[in-house]
Amino acid sequence: MAFPGASLARAVLGVPVAAADAASTLAVRGAAAGARTTAAGVRTTVRIAEAGARSAGVLPGEPGGSADDRPGMVSAVREKADESMRRASRVTGTFAALAAGGRRRRVWAHNGRAHIQVNGMAGTGDHHRRYVRALTEALRRLDGVNWAEVNAVTGRVLVTYAEGAVDPGALVATVQDVEEAHHADGFDEDAHAPQPDDEMAWAAATSALVADCAGAVGSAVGRLTSLPPVPSPVRAAVSVADSLPHVRSVLERRLGLLRADALLGTANAVVQGASQGVAPLAADAAHRVFQLYEIGARRDAWRRREPHLAAGEQPQVAGTRAERPCPLPDGPVEKAGNRTALGHLLGGAGVLASTRDASAAADLVLATVPKAARHGREAFAAVLAHDMAVRGTVVLDPLALRRLDRVDAVVIDSQVLCNGGLRLLSAVATADGMDDADVWRAAGTVLSGRESGDLAGPGPWPADDSRWRLVRAVDAPSGGPADPQGVTLDLMDGRDRRCGRVRVGSSLDPLAEALLSVAHEAADVVVLTEHASIQELVAWGDDSPVAVDDLADSVRALQRDGHVVLAVSCGQDEALDAADVGVSVLRGRGLADWCADIVCGPGLAEAWRLLTAVRPARRASDRAAELSLSASALGALLIAGRRPRRRA
Repeated sequence: MAFPGASLARAVLGVPVAAADAASTLAVRGAAAGARTTAAGVRTTVRIAEAGARSAGVLPGEPGGSADDRPGMVSAVREKADESMRRASRVTGTFAALAAGGRRRRVWAHNGRAHIQVNGMAGTGDHHRRYVRALTEALRRLDGVNWAEVNAVTGRVLVTYAEGAVDPGALVATVQDVEEAHHADGFDEDAHAPQPDDEMAWAAATSALVADCAGAVGSAVGRLTSLPPVPSPVRAAVSVADSLPHVRSVLERRLGLLRADALLGTANAVVQGASQGVAPLAADAAHRVFQLYEIGARRDAWRRREPHLAAGEQPQVAGTRAERPCPLPDGPVEKAGNRTALGHLLGGAGVLASTRDASAAADLVLATVPKAARHGREAFAAVLAHDMAVRGTVVLDPLALRRLDRVDAVVIDSQVLCNGGLRLLSAVATADGMDDADVWRAAGTVLSGRESGDLAGPGPWPADDSRWRLVRAVDAPSGGPADPQGVTLDLMDGRDRRCGRVRVGSSLDPLAEALLSVAHEAADVVVLTEHASIQELVAWGDDSPVAVDDLADSVRALQRDGHVVLAVSCGQDEALDAADVGVSVLRGRGLADWCADIVCGPGLAEAWRLLTAVRPARRASDRAAELSLSASALGALLIAGRRPRRRA
């Protein structure tokens, strides 16, 4: 649903957007200058410390020194100074990248591990493979680099290196050299899955919070000095751009999500401070505190789990990102914004026509802005993200938690309901003198103490007493116990006679039924995939199980029917990419689903916890929208009952 006056809003917002672009360019130059000044100051401090140490005879080889002098003191000072310089450079670079609107290369580095954005990673074919090979080989040749691997899905190259021996700047310079040699195109955001960008999010929230605090100080100064406040039409324009979803999206598409949020937050703080309004600043500051509360936990979770996730072989081809077959349905917050937008247009026009007073019309807009609706949803998502991150869940795309209030369909890859242990699914006797129960017991003896990985290969697998052994059935599909069809084995006795046939699958996770139960509570539709190991759970699905290869098509079919889909899977990257909320459950070391929005596990505990939050998320958004609409109606009544201003 397009809100009324969208075209006019885009035209009006074009001027401030252009101004914001120009301001961002100036901010980048200022940030770079600040970084150079900080670095120069730190280097000067180190030189002064070294000179003082030499004068005091602390450094060996200098006048007054001795063989057992203490060079560790100056070494410690130098290390601390270098670390402070690197930290200042990273912080300044983050703010500069935020002001640049994503035009700068994004680099994450922590504890000798780095993820470096690489241009031209959306290609395929021989040229792409040569480019990837040249990039990894160039990085591996650097002294101190232990490992380098390209992840084309995220558009990054992953590097491990000896911290202190290798400067991340040298890694970036090497990447740039390879890009130039292979004529790499620019970085296509739409072609790659998002990676946690918590440093940029932190910079955006911090800048807005600092602006709120400065605005509060400016407001107090304005009251004390009796300065005239900013006209209400200016405040109304900023509030509408910040609060109405469709108007805000215009800025987000032009400037980027984080940059638009920082720009609107700063503009709101400046305008409210100049208008001497403390309450709006306090509300926005509380919102920013919630954001930082979430971002800090997300950042810590990513740092803890990144070595486990970014391990082993990485995807070398980006593939094609999924597109939603139809627009995402509006949730309670969007519906409240649309209703208020119509009220703004009609009410403001009516007041302006009757009073010919732009300030009166702007006051009506300010009194009915639905800011509480968005802030209510944001607060719920922030607390949920924090609590899940503390438990080890990695949120790759924070916007997924903001879509949780619209989820009404859940698709579950049945493989995640299994925990990898071996489990006999069926047994059939094929020889005289034995029944199915005898075959079951004999096969159970052979499988006792074995794990799923033990059944890899052709076999055979004998029992400890060598009386029985299991071999692969030559006339049955090959595979493993974790496969949807399981694995079919023949039971052979000591005389090499086939006595029975069994099918072996995976045991169920202890939380499998609990996950299905909460999925039914959260959504109207629950879909499972075919899997031999979950036959007793098929009844939990609302329809016949679908083939695992058709999982992505099932997600898109539900979306075309008007549903918002949450998918839980392991190893089905296409389905998780297609889903509105994609939840990957880890199995083993390394992340196979880089297109997922949320990564949890091993185990189903955090996936269960996320599904339990769907209904509360819906209630929180409904309640926030109701309060926002009620407040807008009350504000409109108060403005309508106010005495008109006297004209001079």
